[in-house]
Amino acid sequence: MDWAEVRQELLAMAERDLTVRGELAADGSLFHGYHPRMQAVHDANADRLAAIIAEQGWPGQPQVGRDGAKAAWLIVQHAIAQPGLQRAALPILREAAERGDVPPLQVAMLEDRIRAFEGRPQRYGTQFDWDASGQLNPLPIEDPEGVDDRRRTLGLAPLAEALAEQRRATAADPERPPADGPARQREMEHWLGAVGWRPTSEAVAQHPPEPDIRDRIRSLERASRALEPGTSRRRRLRDAVVGSSERFLRKIETLKAFDDVAQGGIGLLDLPIAERGIPIEAVIELVEREVVRPGANTASGGHLAYIPGGGIYHGALGDYLAAVSNKYAGVFFAGPGPVRMENLLVRWVADLVGYPASAAGSIASGGSIANLTAIATARDAHGLRGADYASAVVYLTTQAHHSIEKALRIAGMGEAEMHRVSVDPSYRMRPEALEQAIATDRARGLNPWLVIASAGTTDTGAVDPLDAIATIARQERCWFHVDAAYGGFFLLTEYGRAALKGIERSDSVVLDPHKGLFLPYGSGVVVVRDAEPLLASHTYSGSYMQDARRNRSEISPADVSPELSKHFRALRMWLPLVLLGTRPFSAALEEKLLLARYFYEEIGRAGFELGPAPDLSIVTYRWAPPGASAERINEINQAIVDRSLADGRVFLSSTMLDGRFTLRMAALAFRTHRPTIDLAVRVLREQAAAVGNA
Repeated sequence: MDWAEVRQELLAMAERDLTVRGELAADGSLFHGYHPRMQAVHDANADRLAAIIAEQGWPGQPQVGRDGAKAAWLIVQHAIAQPGLQRAALPILREAAERGDVPPLQVAMLEDRIRAFEGRPQRYGTQFDWDASGQLNPLPIEDPEGVDDRRRTLGLAPLAEALAEQRRATAADPERPPADGPARQREMEHWLGAVGWRPTSEAVAQHPPEPDIRDRIRSLERASRALEPGTSRRRRLRDAVVGSSERFLRKIETLKAFDDVAQGGIGLLDLPIAERGIPIEAVIELVEREVVRPGANTASGGHLAYIPGGGIYHGALGDYLAAVSNKYAGVFFAGPGPVRMENLLVRWVADLVGYPASAAGSIASGGSIANLTAIATARDAHGLRGADYASAVVYLTTQAHHSIEKALRIAGMGEAEMHRVSVDPSYRMRPEALEQAIATDRARGLNPWLVIASAGTTDTGAVDPLDAIATIARQERCWFHVDAAYGGFFLLTEYGRAALKGIERSDSVVLDPHKGLFLPYGSGVVVVRDAEPLLASHTYSGSYMQDARRNRSEISPADVSPELSKHFRALRMWLPLVLLGTRPFSAALEEKLLLARYFYEEIGRAGFELGPAPDLSIVTYRWAPPGASAERINEINQAIVDRSLADGRVFLSSTMLDGRFTLRMAALAFRTHRPTIDLAVRVLREQAAAVGNA
């Protein structure tokens, strides 16, 4: 609903209020207690106003005009049976007055009314009632000597003049002072206690009114309506968020790739979660200062550290749509669209890898959970139980990602022996060493069962000889798992398909779309060649899910992964691929391969000692001055990393290879282009010169 519609609704509600009041006054029934018909109008109007406030904010003059704002104020003034609304509205109305959206007089009169109902002195003298002698007088006033000064700031006449005018008006009004003042006072006290304005008196406490669960529900509903903002409030929230994102993207080329802010994020602690919220503008300012700025700018093209994440805008839009619709993506019965979309994407990845039609998988939160899913499947497919773990052997290299060892421990196989297979000078697994290791272990009475190869290690980007390893694993009846979290999507390039030859012969594979497809963080695809062992390891159900088991036409992600509560991750992946096609992704990935080779050549020309030629898009190198000791070289390279982080123009990282402190560059951010690589080389030259040779 837009503000023009709100204005018409407010005017209609105010008119209904005044019409009913006039009718009741005319027949003499208005002044004998709070007439049920009048209260019904007041309550209905109050409920609707509360919804408008929660959805779109206070309807002030800029939003609904002077008459609409006055109608809103009239409605809240008359919501006398709903103290929660009046109390909640007061600070909102005060903020509106500070913005100039409503007259300050409206705030003053609402505050006086609240104080009077609560039994506290009013501040401005706007509330009158009959006293015990039947005389109309102001209700008690705080600081009576200063009341006229306060009234003057609101444009009100002195209190004495206002009182005289009120007495003249009531003389012509059919309302008269009650015949039994004390009885009226007791009734008023009872009513004030019953609706929640004041603690009930002892007499009332002895005969309390029956609580009405509907009134409590209505009160709670009204308090919770802030969770459902209306069109105007959504627009304000959305405009603030989009404005922040646009400011960020406009500056992305000039922002530091690493901003070494002292105590980054500490300002968040100054604003703890409280009962009342704060304006979206203040929230955005806090997020930009304390969250977006400090540390690594992973959206920057200068992010050349670790394995860069993505963050393409199309993926962010997919996340937005997924979060707004909040479709459940775990079980086909509840979310057929999201589940079909995820299965479609898993099938696309399976085809990319070269798996048969029997393959299945899921989109997990990342490579760690994806590896865990594959390892649990491999464990169960080999029929391993607790008593078998100590003799079960896993084969991998020292370059395998640490999430593999973590997954084995979480899967209960911390006792399993991990045989580290030797690597060649380029840090790739040596097939002949694997074959020998398996033979040796069998001779020792052990049980080889799992071989793990890497299609792009994190340290060096090395790709193990997958085809040769697949042959050995098949001969030895071992499950063959490929961790291609980093390198898998290079299959979209001609070079990558050749480099990863043999991946199609694996039993399971992991690829991270938030790496090679440049999606926002939080997506890792696991695919298993045969769906049956995957389903056998992960399908569980509770009786409360019996309805969800009626339709088995599609595999549900909850049946092939550890997750039951599942975010609709597929949309962030599907939307960019459908909008753009695969060509831009292939081009970007091929560009990164060439940028790595370019960096390798340029950093070598700059005098740095080079590691192996890159298999994919990671390059290792270090500054090794002639004559410097190994310990000194390590110190020098540590200093280069530290100085580059302080500089911040590019974000570089390091690792240890064979005891040597080694620098590394990873080109995978979609915003990384040749000028970024040239800048990185320049920064490294500068830092090496600053550190010196000795």
